[in-house]
Amino acid sequence: MIEEEEVECPVCENKLNVKVLRQGKKSTYIVPDYCINCKTPANKLENILNRSNKRGYIKTERSYIKLDPRG
Repeated sequence: MIEEEEVECPVCENKLNVKVLRQGKKSTYIVPDYCINCKTPANKLENILNRSNKRGYIKTERSYIKLDPRG
């Protein structure tokens, strides 16, 4: 069953309307259009969302920034 859902863009964290195909515990995201804010193509967003979903969490660009522990 395909459901419509609103998720954060994995690149810019803007709201993104996607379709989700749920089969048991597995979810497959279908992105119909590019992100309006960062202009990332739909196929790239779809790959990022589906790849990160396999690990159970969505990685964003902020996740890769290393923070200085000294403050």
